[in-house]
Order: sequence, then C-alpha cells, then structure tokens
Amino acid sequence: MKIENNTEGYFVSREYEILIKYDESKATYETFKQMASLMLAIDDLNNAIASSFGNDIDTQAFITDISYGSFRMSLIDIVNKIPDEKIKAYVSNPKEAISDIIIGAKKGLLGVLEEKDAHEVEKLAPEIIKKEIERTRLKEFGYSIDKTRVLEAMSELSQSSKNIDVSISIDEKSFIVRPTYKFDVTKTHDIIKQVSTTRQKFIIKKPDLVGDSKWTIIFDKSIDVKILDTEWIERLKKREFSISYGDRIDAELKIETYIDDRMQVVETRYYITKVYGIVEPC
Repeated sequence: MKIENNTEGYFVSREYEILIKYDESKATYETFKQMASLMLAIDDLNNAIASSFGNDIDTQAFITDISYGSFRMSLIDIVNKIPDEKIKAYVSNPKEAISDIIIGAKKGLLGVLEEKDAHEVEKLAPEIIKKEIERTRLKEFGYSIDKTRVLEAMSELSQSSKNIDVSISIDEKSFIVRPTYKFDVTKTHDIIKQVSTTRQKFIIKKPDLVGDSKWTIIFDKSIDVKILDTEWIERLKKREFSISYGDRIDAELKIETYIDDRMQVVETRYYITKVYGIVEPC
C-alpha cells in the first residue's frame, strides 16, 4: 500500500498486475478495444464496491507500466475522494480503510468469477463484500451493497476477456478471468419485473427498414424498440407501404421495467406488440 500526497490531500493506492495474452498475428482493433473495456470494468468494480458507503466516494484504476510480448500492465487503485470527516468518527484513516475493503473484496469477487457458475456468482458476490466490510470498524458507519451494480461490473469484466487470456495478480495471488459470466436482468434473483402497455400514436425517429429490432420512436423521449408485430414487418418488407423518418404509427407499446432489491430501476425494455396502421399527416 502507498500513501501519497496530491493537490487535494492524501490518497491511498494499492498496486497489482494484469497479464493479457493474445495472438499477435490475429490482433485487431477489437482486441485492444477489449483491453480498454477490461480497464473500465475494473474501475466500475472498484466504484461499485466503494458505493456501499455512498456515491460520493471516487476511486480510479491507473496504468503505471506496460510490458510487451504478452501485454502486462501494472495498475494502482486510487481512493482520492471520500467524505473524510463523516467516516473519521469510525476509522482514523478512511482512505486506507476503503482501499483495504476494495482490494479484499476484489480478490474474493475475482475468485468466485474464476470458479463459480452464474447462480453462485450472484449469490456470493454481496456476501463477499459484506464480509470484508464487517471485518472493519466501517461496519458501524452503515452500508448498503449495490448488488446489481457489482454484478454488472463483474459481467463486463468477464465478457471483456473473450478471445484473450487474462489473469489478474493481487498480493501474490493470481486469478484467471474467463468470459463465462454475463449479467442477465431477466434471470437474476431478486429482480422484480413490471409490465405495462399503452396505445398511442408514435413518431418514428429512426426506422429499421431491413429488420425489427432497431427502431427508435418518440415516447416522451427517444426510445429504442423491438417490433413484435411480424405480420406488419413482413408487409413492410414486401413494400406494401412505405414509412420514413417523422411518420407516425398507431401502435401498442409494451414496457418491461426491471427493479432490483434496492427499488432502483435496472433496465427498461420497450416492444411494439401491434401496429394498427400509419397515421395520415395532418
């Protein structure tokens, strides 16, 4: 652990290493895009863990060194913003305490990501963070683990390892990252699904003239929809009628809202289930 000084005061950092192996002869833009996604996912995971104590905590992962052949990155997690005065009532060095929790929880989360199936990952992830927090006096500060945010970050980390070999070494222990976990809001335990429908006249902002899944309509705001009315789509493909930007359709919209155990909206999906016709311009 390093305790250093910057213009905003003291921050705490923890150093570790990521090793990425890939076929250089087949390396593409997508390969390096995956590496960037990997970094962002680590950053998201750090902040998801830290958010247990509030969203005003700021952590960042920085690359400190890169070696080639295999792609080896030395990283540090930095805790550089925290409501010190509030937490100082519980621990003398808040940044150090948060840093310890992040690194400890991250090791546990990487362990289950390496070894467990999706169901076990979703069951164990919040317990791992809780265990790390309960080991410290910060448990008395009060905390609320954002399970969905943690799982989404773990999913992004896992999926960014497709077609490349990724291992992360922390405190002399190495974890293999495999592309085996993907967060699915429809299959995750404790996610509540709410469904509503409405029939209105919707403005077409972006039609998908070759398919059914990439339409954008105006419904108070721009929303992306999938059209389930296959009969109407087939008629459109056969050019029985034409439709363009700015046209309006009389249609039934189905709205699926997914809510987690903290009563936060995780995802909203929109479907046009029935198109009754194109509305004539006024």
